[in-house]
Amino acid sequence: MGKIVIIKGTDSHGDHDLTIFHRLHSIPWHPNLVRVFDWVYWQLANRKATIRLTSGWRPLGQISGESGIHATEPLRAVDFTVVYFHKEETKALCIIGNRMWEYDSSRPGKYKVFIPHEYKTKTGQLLGYHIHMQVHDNTKRKAPLGENPGGLN
Repeated sequence: MGKIVIIKGTDSHGDHDLTIFHRLHSIPWHPNLVRVFDWVYWQLANRKATIRLTSGWRPLGQISGESGIHATEPLRAVDFTVVYFHKEETKALCIIGNRMWEYDSSRPGKYKVFIPHEYKTKTGQLLGYHIHMQVHDNTKRKAPLGENPGGLN
């Protein structure tokens, strides 16, 4: 099986791991965020992958120009890395995830559930790649249960 861990140290926004841990556990998760995260976990379980949560809830305005989805209650977005995933594997998980999940059926194609990003320190040093995962009240599975639109092997 895989593991889920909280980032150790300080993230690129200056939050300490205990702050991230507290925010991930003190703010309830939107039911759709739980469903999609559960899907991610099971996609990676056979690979014995470690999912490292790098951000959950954070105050509005912590990052300039941000939409505010990380400041919602219940929580509708998390950022995570998959330990030892490189750029192409991270992008592949996002492509597969976006084939499986639709962000908002009333605005098809406008927003995605999975968005890959470079993950950098405050000084701009590239640490790797992470996934911003976001949901809406209308987030739905596109593919039927049991169907996997292109798996990660």
